[in-house]
Amino acid sequence: MEEKEKLKRDIAEMEARLEEMKKNIPAHSVKPQQIIAIEELEEEISEAKKRLNEGEDWNG
Repeated sequence: MEEKEKLKRDIAEMEARLEEMKKNIPAHSVKPQQIIAIEELEEEISEAKKRLNEGEDWNG
């Protein structure tokens, strides 16, 4: 159960970080590194959500 709660907290933290990153993107002259960082974080969130869903029947 603790692992599930930790995963939920991690996802929430990553989503908050993602929103902050998106807010900081300039309207013009977006650097490729910014887009790559956002895409990598989105993928990390997606993978964490998959792990959470795969563990729906967690015991404990």
